[in-house]
Amino acid sequence: MKKTILLLLLLMPMLSLAADDPAGTLQKNERIELRTESSAIPFKQDEVITVALVSKVFVGLVIAITLAVFSIYIMRRFNFVPSAQSPGGRRIRLLETQRLSTKTTVFLVEIDQQTFLLSQAGDHVNVTAIASAKQEL
Repeated sequence: MKKTILLLLLLMPMLSLAADDPAGTLQKNERIELRTESSAIPFKQDEVITVALVSKVFVGLVIAITLAVFSIYIMRRFNFVPSAQSPGGRRIRLLETQRLSTKTTVFLVEIDQQTFLLSQAGDHVNVTAIASAKQEL
């Protein structure tokens, strides 16, 4: 693969000379002169920031922002991005949190009308008590 690319790079000048003289009327020396004249790098001038350039950049920026806002609207309108809430509302609620020590915490959580008392000690979480909506812990 590398050899093919290198070969193409080496053949590019010959292909450009053949494109300059498709009929083959130039002699070999004339082709070389033509190639050396066209390979000169012109002096690069500093670009001046003009009103036209600033307006083109501004128009491009407005188009990009418009496309971004439009795509976000379409994604939300047709529900391409799932929402954080389920259709019936949230099913899990954190009612209360209490730290007992530096490594122990107790959580009171309600899931589908049932209340759970969870305890966390280090990396372990345990369900300490379960109560329905009518019962109290």
